[in-house]
Amino acid sequence: LSNAKPVLEHFDIPATVFITSGYVGATREFWWDELEQILLRPCQLPATLELSIGEKKWHWDLGPAAHYTEAEYRRELNRKAWQGKPGSRHAFFYSIWQTLQPLNDCARLPLLDAISAWAGARPEVRPSHRALDENELRSFAGNGLLEIGAHTVSHPFLPAHPLNVQFEEIKDSKRQLEILLNSPVTSFAYPHGSYNGETRAMVKEAGFTSAFTSVERLARPGIGCLELPRFQVEDWSGEEFLKRLEFWLGNRRFPC
Repeated sequence: LSNAKPVLEHFDIPATVFITSGYVGATREFWWDELEQILLRPCQLPATLELSIGEKKWHWDLGPAAHYTEAEYRRELNRKAWQGKPGSRHAFFYSIWQTLQPLNDCARLPLLDAISAWAGARPEVRPSHRALDENELRSFAGNGLLEIGAHTVSHPFLPAHPLNVQFEEIKDSKRQLEILLNSPVTSFAYPHGSYNGETRAMVKEAGFTSAFTSVERLARPGIGCLELPRFQVEDWSGEEFLKRLEFWLGNRRFPC
């Protein structure tokens, strides 16, 4: 809203922003951000963590990762979680993330509360991490250039859930956003880019006319409208982004 929208409008670039409807105006951050706030901060954690998920018990021995200094925090601030070295705080965080990812919010949020209590943390909704509220979302979509698409209700890993749960997540996100915006919502993005044939069929049944994956390739004729590919743009310099664009588009040259 505050960074992308003015730039897109200035250069008259249309864009779609995919919204997880259950988090609009939420009093908690997205679960992965809350987990980062709990675990990836300079602190001393207990030596072990145990969680019960359904009938299964999970156990982690933190070892050296229990102690995380300010210097380590600053040094690893831009490290991707999955790049953490074995035995590091990042590796511990990523292991917890992988364990929580397939769950739905009803199962996941109590576990987050338990991890927070175990860590002695008090997560808060940071201005830099909070989701848009209803009025902000309406203002984002009010100029005709920027489209709002649906991204489920709670951002689950869809294929890990029963078909009825998947369909509720898909159709309810559309319904909730259409009520909020008073306009049709016809685009969808699969959370984590994960889907299968049954998921795709439910997206079509819910009334979406396009759906986006995280497969990195060009959208050529013959690709189905419910499996559209995209390229991920990371925190690159302008020069690096230009090189990537030229590579993606067959070394076509662009003016700087």
